[in-house]
Amino acid sequence: MDDLQLMQNVLDRAERIAAHYGVTGQDATTYAQSLTHSHWLARMGMYSSGAQQAVVKIAEAHLPDCPGEDCTLCPPLRDGLTSVFAGLRELQNSELERRVNQRPALFGFLNRRREA
Repeated sequence: MDDLQLMQNVLDRAERIAAHYGVTGQDATTYAQSLTHSHWLARMGMYSSGAQQAVVKIAEAHLPDCPGEDCTLCPPLRDGLTSVFAGLRELQNSELERRVNQRPALFGFLNRRREA
Protein backbone atom coordinates (compact mmCIF):
# COMPACT_ATOMS: atom_id res chain seq x y z
CA MET A 1 0.00 0.00 0.00
CA ASP A 2 1.48 3.36 -0.97
CA ASP A 3 1.27 6.55 1.11
CA LEU A 4 -1.70 7.95 -0.80
CA GLN A 5 -3.72 4.75 -0.30
CA LEU A 6 -2.81 4.73 3.38
CA MET A 7 -3.91 8.36 3.78
CA GLN A 8 -7.18 7.60 1.97
CA ASN A 9 -7.84 4.62 4.26
CA VAL A 10 -7.23 6.74 7.35
CA LEU A 11 -9.37 9.55 5.95
CA ASP A 12 -12.24 7.14 5.17
CA ARG A 13 -12.06 5.70 8.67
CA ALA A 14 -11.89 9.15 10.27
CA GLU A 15 -14.86 10.32 8.19
CA ARG A 16 -16.99 7.35 9.30
CA ILE A 17 -16.12 7.92 12.96
CA ALA A 18 -16.58 11.70 12.69
CA ALA A 19 -20.03 11.19 11.18
CA HIS A 20 -20.98 9.22 14.29
CA TYR A 21 -20.23 12.38 16.30
CA GLY A 22 -22.12 14.64 13.90
CA VAL A 23 -19.10 16.02 12.05
CA THR A 24 -19.78 16.58 8.36
CA GLY A 25 -17.60 17.23 5.36
CA GLN A 26 -18.95 20.77 5.37
CA ASP A 27 -17.76 21.22 8.98
CA ALA A 28 -14.24 20.22 7.90
CA THR A 29 -14.39 22.53 4.88
CA THR A 30 -15.59 25.46 7.00
CA TYR A 31 -12.82 24.86 9.56
CA ALA A 32 -10.18 24.67 6.80
CA GLN A 33 -11.51 27.86 5.18
CA SER A 34 -11.27 29.69 8.50
CA LEU A 35 -7.53 29.07 8.42
CA THR A 36 -6.85 29.98 4.77
CA HIS A 37 -5.38 33.35 5.78
CA SER A 38 -2.62 31.60 7.73
CA HIS A 39 0.70 30.31 6.47
CA TRP A 40 0.54 26.59 5.61
CA LEU A 41 2.83 25.73 8.53
CA ALA A 42 0.53 27.55 10.93
CA ARG A 43 -2.47 25.68 9.45
CA MET A 44 -0.72 22.35 9.97
CA GLY A 45 -0.01 23.40 13.55
CA MET A 46 -3.64 24.27 14.15
CA TYR A 47 -4.83 20.96 12.72
CA SER A 48 -2.33 19.07 14.85
CA SER A 49 -3.18 21.07 17.94
CA GLY A 50 -6.83 20.02 17.79
CA ALA A 51 -5.91 16.37 17.41
CA GLN A 52 -3.35 16.58 20.20
CA GLN A 53 -5.86 18.10 22.60
CA ALA A 54 -8.38 15.39 21.75
CA VAL A 55 -5.88 12.58 22.38
CA VAL A 56 -4.96 14.03 25.76
CA LYS A 57 -8.61 14.53 26.78
CA ILE A 58 -9.56 11.00 25.70
CA ALA A 59 -6.62 9.54 27.62
CA GLU A 60 -7.56 11.51 30.73
CA ALA A 61 -11.20 10.41 30.50
CA HIS A 62 -10.13 6.79 30.00
CA LEU A 63 -8.00 6.59 33.16
CA PRO A 64 -10.79 5.92 35.70
CA ASP A 65 -12.40 3.20 33.56
CA CYS A 66 -9.26 1.48 32.30
CA PRO A 67 -9.47 -2.28 32.97
CA GLY A 68 -5.69 -2.60 33.20
CA GLU A 69 -3.34 -4.87 31.28
CA ASP A 70 -6.03 -6.33 29.00
CA CYS A 71 -7.19 -2.88 27.85
CA THR A 72 -7.50 -2.60 24.09
CA LEU A 73 -7.63 1.20 24.17
CA CYS A 74 -4.34 1.76 25.99
CA PRO A 75 -1.94 0.76 23.14
CA PRO A 76 -3.39 3.23 20.60
CA LEU A 77 -3.61 5.90 23.31
CA ARG A 78 0.04 5.24 24.15
CA ASP A 79 0.96 5.69 20.47
CA GLY A 80 -1.08 8.88 20.20
CA LEU A 81 0.34 10.31 23.43
CA THR A 82 3.88 9.49 22.27
CA SER A 83 3.25 11.52 19.12
CA VAL A 84 1.69 14.37 21.12
CA PHE A 85 4.56 14.40 23.61
CA ALA A 86 7.22 14.38 20.86
CA GLY A 87 5.44 17.10 18.89
CA LEU A 88 4.97 19.36 21.89
CA ARG A 89 8.60 18.91 22.88
CA GLU A 90 9.67 19.86 19.36
CA LEU A 91 7.48 22.98 19.41
CA GLN A 92 8.80 23.96 22.81
CA ASN A 93 12.42 23.43 21.75
CA SER A 94 11.85 25.47 18.58
CA GLU A 95 10.31 28.29 20.59
CA LEU A 96 13.15 28.27 23.12
CA GLU A 97 15.72 28.29 20.32
CA ARG A 98 13.86 31.12 18.59
CA ARG A 99 13.87 33.17 21.77
CA VAL A 100 17.57 32.58 22.35
CA ASN A 101 18.33 33.62 18.77
CA GLN A 102 15.68 36.39 18.73
CA ARG A 103 13.97 35.17 15.54
CA PRO A 104 10.33 35.92 14.67
CA ALA A 105 7.82 33.29 15.76
CA LEU A 106 7.21 30.50 13.26
CA PHE A 107 3.62 30.05 14.36
CA GLY A 108 1.92 33.40 14.87
CA PHE A 109 -1.09 31.69 16.47
CA LEU A 110 1.09 30.92 19.52
CA ASN A 111 1.53 34.65 20.10
CA ARG A 112 -2.16 35.37 19.50
CA ARG A 113 -3.15 32.78 22.13
CA ARG A 114 -0.86 34.42 24.71
CA GLU A 115 -2.33 37.85 24.00
CA ALA A 116 -5.94 36.63 24.35
